[in-house]
Amino acid sequence: MILLPILAILLGILLGRMFQAPLPAEAAGYVGLVVLAGLDALLGGLRGATEGRFSSSILLSGLVINGLIACALAWMGERIGLNLYLVSAFVLGWRIFTNASLLRRHALSTWRDEQARKRARKEGEAEKRGA
Repeated sequence: MILLPILAILLGILLGRMFQAPLPAEAAGYVGLVVLAGLDALLGGLRGATEGRFSSSILLSGLVINGLIACALAWMGERIGLNLYLVSAFVLGWRIFTNASLLRRHALSTWRDEQARKRARKEGEAEKRGA
C-alpha cells in the first residue's frame, strides 16, 4: 500500500521535470510548504508501515489537510504582515526530522536484531558440531 504514494511522488517529480512551467514568485512559498507537507506525509506513511499501522486514507488526508493548513497560515500571515509560513515550515520540518529519526532507529534495531540472530545461529551450529 505504501508503494502507491511513493510512486505518485516520483511521477509528480518526473512530470515536473518534463514540463518546467515558470512558477510565479508569489507562489514559491506555498509550493515549498506543499512539498514539506508531502514529505511529512510520505515519512509518516513509511513510519506507519514499519509500525504495522499504515492507512492510505490517513496518509492522503494528512497530505491534503496539512498542506491546506500550512498554506492558509501563510496566506493569513501575508494579510497581517507576519511571516507565518515560517511557523508552518518549522512544524513540518520538525515532523519530518522526527519521522526520519524514528525510521532510522527502527531500521537500526531491525538490523541489530538480525545480526544477533545470525550470531546465535552460528553459535548453535558450532555447539552441535562440537558435541
